Amino acid sequence: SLVHMRNTVNILIDEFGPHRVLFGIGHKSHYGAAIAALAHYEIPEKQRAMIAHENVEKLLGLKPLKTKICSYPEILKKKPLWQIVRSGKPVKNVRIIDAHAHTGPTHRGWYVRDIEIADYVNGMISQMNSLGVERMVISAETALFGNPVEGNLIVEKYLAKRHNDRFSGYLVYNPRYGKQMDGELDNFFRRGFFVGFKILPVYWQIPVTDKGFVPVWEYADKYRLPVLIHTWDDPCDSPALLKDIVKKYRNAFFLLGHSGGGTRGRLEAEELASENPNVFMEFCGSFCTPRSFETSISRVGIEKVLYGSDGGAHDQAWELGRYLSMPLPDDELTVGLGVNFLSILKKARRH
Repeated sequence: SLVHMRNTVNILIDEFGPHRVLFGIGHKSHYGAAIAALAHYEIPEKQRAMIAHENVEKLLGLKPLKTKICSYPEILKKKPLWQIVRSGKPVKNVRIIDAHAHTGPTHRGWYVRDIEIADYVNGMISQMNSLGVERMVISAETALFGNPVEGNLIVEKYLAKRHNDRFSGYLVYNPRYGKQMDGELDNFFRRGFFVGFKILPVYWQIPVTDKGFVPVWEYADKYRLPVLIHTWDDPCDSPALLKDIVKKYRNAFFLLGHSGGGTRGRLEAEELASENPNVFMEFCGSFCTPRSFETSISRVGIEKVLYGSDGGAHDQAWELGRYLSMPLPDDELTVGLGVNFLSILKKARRH
């Protein structure tokens, strides 16, 4: 439970052995995330069975169950996509666009083994193929935690040349480098790889209301671009701080990364999204509150929801499984997988 980092179970197995890992569901707001993650781990089937039930049976002296002890809920009849994912298979015939992702190397305490960008991207593509994810929209860790001009160029040059069919980019804009960035915006966006902006206010300790972000709002408003904003219930990027900004720049699309984080942030995100047509709630990391996400959907509407995983450090299977296992029919969830985000991109103005 809550092992939502990519390949963490592989690390646990290598360090401690498969007999030392036990399966857990986690909080109710995690839905079926752990089930999907276990189904898609790249491990031998024997190890999967050990983690799923054999280890705990041995530890507690339990005999394996031979019959089901509960009935399947009726909602499962309306959730074939969840049945596919929980079986370890890829989703087909449904467009999945992951609206929140990153390329490594990681810089914030996340532990992954594939440090070089080539290995990191290959690991992401492997998971995308396993799940049926068509495209990921990424922001570069090298830009988020270094010089953004150089960091953005590194990921653009690598991905645009080799994997342009699977990745698009968010241009990271850090106000501390505003003078360097402002003169390069047209050049970056004209080349076509970048489709919007990404900002990380709390990590940079720059409130989202700071005037240093005005070039982002103005440029996104002019060209009708999305801006993915890390939002949490904190003093720098709490959704409520955007109240006046989203109204002033109505042609820009504001994507609330993590849907506000904790409970207070979630409630603020719901209010902001429900009152403004240009505000959307992005899914990943939204497990950090006991408030159910289907409650949020009932308030803002599924057309205001975007699926994202926070991969490749985070486990794409964990988040996709969590999304598809919500107790709502598939036909009420699928537009959030890709249709809504593609609709935003279609509204962008050419440079």
